[in-house]
Amino acid sequence: MLLQLPDEILWHISRELEDQHDRLHLATSCQRLYGTLRSTIFWEVALCTYLPESLDEIDQVCQFLYTIVRDPKLASMVHVLDLGCWQTKSTRDDEGSPDDFDFDRDLMENLVREATSDGDYREQWLEDLAAGVTDAWLALLIPRLTNLCEISFVWPSGADYFPAMRYLGGFRVYESSIDEDRGEDDELDKKLSVKIDPGSSSITDIVVKVCDAADGMHAWIRGCKALTSFRLTMDSLVSYAPPNKRKLYKALSVHKAVLEAISISNVPDSIEDESTDSFMGPFADFSALKVLHVACADIVGLDNEKRPMRSLSDVLPSSLETLSLCVLDGDLFGWVIKQCELLLDSNVCPQLESIRLESRAISDPTEALKAKELKRRCQDEGISFRTFDVERWEVERKVMRYWDSVWPIDHVFDL
Repeated sequence: MLLQLPDEILWHISRELEDQHDRLHLATSCQRLYGTLRSTIFWEVALCTYLPESLDEIDQVCQFLYTIVRDPKLASMVHVLDLGCWQTKSTRDDEGSPDDFDFDRDLMENLVREATSDGDYREQWLEDLAAGVTDAWLALLIPRLTNLCEISFVWPSGADYFPAMRYLGGFRVYESSIDEDRGEDDELDKKLSVKIDPGSSSITDIVVKVCDAADGMHAWIRGCKALTSFRLTMDSLVSYAPPNKRKLYKALSVHKAVLEAISISNVPDSIEDESTDSFMGPFADFSALKVLHVACADIVGLDNEKRPMRSLSDVLPSSLETLSLCVLDGDLFGWVIKQCELLLDSNVCPQLESIRLESRAISDPTEALKAKELKRRCQDEGISFRTFDVERWEVERKVMRYWDSVWPIDHVFDL
């Protein structure tokens, strides 16, 4: 009876199966189902994961690369790529090369020869491939995923090959800029600083969990044709250097007519306070924006006395449905409460459905009372209101779960 169903019904049945093993078992049960459902097997691919009974990281990556090289049609079926934190040359040197994995030298030599004409670089690349440096393998793998629409990853320290990829979902992309302090003998950075063609990417959603965004990720973002969501969670596991939020804002502004969701946040131990000059810019002209999650100081700006320079009504778009602000400075919290009240009075955001505030001031009885009064006002107007006390250690997990539940893209971070 199952075989009598139309192909599109079979496809949706397969997509609804949560376990990839079950999806594979269904697709391989007969020739007709395999022909119909194999695209669902490769629609979303997870690599460099550490799930029980999964292959070692390098085995996952090399076997998948061999598969898509030998059958390029399979590469075109991948729309979502979920990467964990992969091995780089520095981490592989510390842990040593894997004892045994399937290394096809002839195939790798051909692929590297296609990727670069630089003899010295090619020799080093092959050496790292043979040593099981996952970073070097991903540089050959991801460029082949030409229909990639979503990518998420945990950025590892020392990822030298990842920026070297000339194509990510079919477009030129790099994040790292040349660090002038590293000296002239670091030729690799110079080789990788290639120009990205704006608007040449099919990527519509960027989700980055661990990144310092030192260069604002502007090259990645500008390369997209139409970026609809951007979610960046910065972490001191990568760098204590603050991100270049102004560059980030300018890059996102390229997509202000289509961006629907923006979340730019930090884990508690790496977040800068409001005294830091981290002003991004206003989002009032982001005409499609429905979800915004940022530090309050980043959008209103603070003067030398740490006083707000703009009102919330002046920096938010009329399309906004969900507003979440991080307010670290306790003195600023009362101002934000008042601004939220004025925002409701002004009807600048007529479609507003929820307000979220993250602050250290929540534990103060006076500020808690102000928040309670605002919550009552929001309830009267049919708007959800919620606060998170960032002084409490368990809040980070709660905040992440909350954003996973409301984020418009069907992807969550594993905590």
